[in-house]
Amino acid sequence: MRMMSLLAVLTIATQGMFAPARAGTQAAPTEASLRAADQEQRRQVFEGKTDELARMLHPNLLVNGPSRRVLTRDLLLESVRTGAIAKEKFERVAEAVHITGNVGVLVGHEMVVAAPGSSDFKMFGDTPFRRRYTDIFLFQDGKWWLLARQAGIVAGSDQPSGDAKH
Repeated sequence: MRMMSLLAVLTIATQGMFAPARAGTQAAPTEASLRAADQEQRRQVFEGKTDELARMLHPNLLVNGPSRRVLTRDLLLESVRTGAIAKEKFERVAEAVHITGNVGVLVGHEMVVAAPGSSDFKMFGDTPFRRRYTDIFLFQDGKWWLLARQAGIVAGSDQPSGDAKH
């Protein structure tokens, strides 16, 4: 009887210790998971997936966009929802990635073709244009949250500036 009680206590005490983490969560920030989160955010904007996008945007998100406006989380989601920032093509290349504690920073370049009806289409039509970007993520609750973003159009540039040297 005493052995049964001990086994019961051990079973209860260790329950969940060896279970996999909740879907979408991880124990520690990694460069691979940060790069994946950055590409997932790009995909969600490109495909207009506002519900999915909302789940990875930090409540305090700020975006300094090429439209010369500062967007909050709600304004960004509305811009995606209405198609104001819709794209026909949207590629992103992270050239440098750094993680310090629970903060991840990615810098790189993007190639964009605006969708008809979007604010960028009014400026560029269907001509491809390049942007430089910085995305800042916060690793919290086992996942990456987009906390801040800055993107600026590169005037007259056909090629990105290249990889950052460490």
